Amino acid sequence: MAPLFQQLAAKYPKASFLKVDVDHCQDTAAAQGVSAMPTFIFYRNKVNLILKCHQACH
Repeated sequence: MAPLFQQLAAKYPKASFLKVDVDHCQDTAAAQGVSAMPTFIFYRNKVNLILKCHQACH
């Protein structure tokens, strides 16, 4: 997933890409509904676009 993460960050330089260590930030992961790893969550203007992409994303 790291290469995809890097490709997306390079393709969309105006977007912010963050990695969260779910072992150390369990409350954040739970609040965002993270149930599988890896998970991509997309927001626009602070609104969750409801697209959560797990390992099936290629």
